[in-house]
Amino acid sequence: MKNTLRHIISDMKCLDVPIEVLADHSDLYAVGLTSLASVQLMMEIEREFRIRIPDSMLKYELFSSIDSLAAAITRLQHSNVAGCATPTAHTAPDSDSTVRAASPASH
Repeated sequence: MKNTLRHIISDMKCLDVPIEVLADHSDLYAVGLTSLASVQLMMEIEREFRIRIPDSMLKYELFSSIDSLAAAITRLQHSNVAGCATPTAHTAPDSDSTVRAASPASH
């Protein structure tokens, strides 16, 4: 999971240093992650891991490191397994996140 996160962040080119030089606990904001990039990162994470990050989790600390992102993804995936956040068969996949993702990007 952490390697996938590193790949996503690297592809976004949103840091001032190569992701390879950072430890999993390194402060991503200290090396150039902006609030706009954190929104883009959130959308990529939601798509890649097929999760939805609830608004209640959208805090500065969530995006502060690869460790914190991985921990949050793990919690959300466990919630999905327990049936708390999985899309149902009668819901179009990504319908909610598509609307959510399209709104900020269109401005």
